[in-house]
Amino acid sequence: MPAMPNEPVNLTDAADGMPWSEVDQALQIRVHSAGAILEIHGLGQAGQGHQNDGRADMIYVIVSGYGVLRCGDTALECTMGDVLFVPRGHPHGFEQQDGEIRIWRISLAAQDQDQPAQRADHG
Repeated sequence: MPAMPNEPVNLTDAADGMPWSEVDQALQIRVHSAGAILEIHGLGQAGQGHQNDGRADMIYVIVSGYGVLRCGDTALECTMGDVLFVPRGHPHGFEQQDGEIRIWRISLAAQDQDQPAQRADHG
């Protein structure tokens, strides 16, 4: 899939039947716009205690499974259908998964000042 599809796409349908560990690479969307980078992809590492450094605003959409998002002293239980938001500046990670957990990760970060803005592939 190109970094920016040229038509609407249901990512969850596209991922159906695919091992979740492969969704991260196969269905990745990355858009550079107005000094920011928007990324959407499957979080394949959640089952291994994925950690996030807090450099971006994060939204997690729980597709299936159960887990706990830990952010400092806060622990948020999450299950299918939950949408979690973690503002930048808050390092966090998933733990205590019950079986496989499928999560869409949506991040918004400032464009790195050292790199020129890139145009998404529309092909």
